[in-house]
Amino acid sequence: MNDLAIETLARVQREAGATLDLIKDYDLVRDLVEASELALNSDKSPACEALLMPSLKVGNVVLYRLSHGARLFFEREILPVWKHKVDFCNMAYAYCMAVSKEPETLWRVAGDSKAIKKAIKAWERTVSVPSDLLIAGVDTLLQTVAELYQATGEEGNGKKGSDLGKWIAEIARETGRPIQDLMWNCPEEELIMLLTQRPNDEGNADPDSTYIRSVRVFRESQTKIKAVLTERANNV
Repeated sequence: MNDLAIETLARVQREAGATLDLIKDYDLVRDLVEASELALNSDKSPACEALLMPSLKVGNVVLYRLSHGARLFFEREILPVWKHKVDFCNMAYAYCMAVSKEPETLWRVAGDSKAIKKAIKAWERTVSVPSDLLIAGVDTLLQTVAELYQATGEEGNGKKGSDLGKWIAEIARETGRPIQDLMWNCPEEELIMLLTQRPNDEGNADPDSTYIRSVRVFRESQTKIKAVLTERANNV
């Protein structure tokens, strides 16, 4: 079993709060392992790399790729006040990654710079690793973001990645995913991928889509396992 499958199965069990039964769940595990092998052996674009590595554990902290909602919080609430405080901004970015899927945590302090600073400092005190190691983890995830923007020219079929917000409703309509899910549970790299997969004005889809298929199969396998485990946990 490859490292991607091992890490994914461990994370899904942790998030669902239930344990896999390797006999009862054999087919599900087999499908995920086969899908992970396919994804790992495919030519990968930066978007694929992002989807295959959605988070990174650093000490006792899990850093998630930034959701669009968390990105907006950082740009609107952190940068205008502390843009000249580099060390604090780095820690604030790590904090936004750690709570990237928790809108209630971020917006509870929105508009109150004192409350924001207090929340970040309180979180920082709980981190078990030195700040330089934490920021190194942030940089690891950001490397794929830089590669993805470079590959797309900061655009998806002529649409700037920085303007993702105005395209979320359209992506939601086309994919059937709730806007809340796209805003808070979907890494920005995935939003860019979804945007670049849309046909352009000439009706041509981005050729990167051939790379994405294997990742989608992997994600579907992961979702199936999490649904089964979540139901199992709820029935305990």
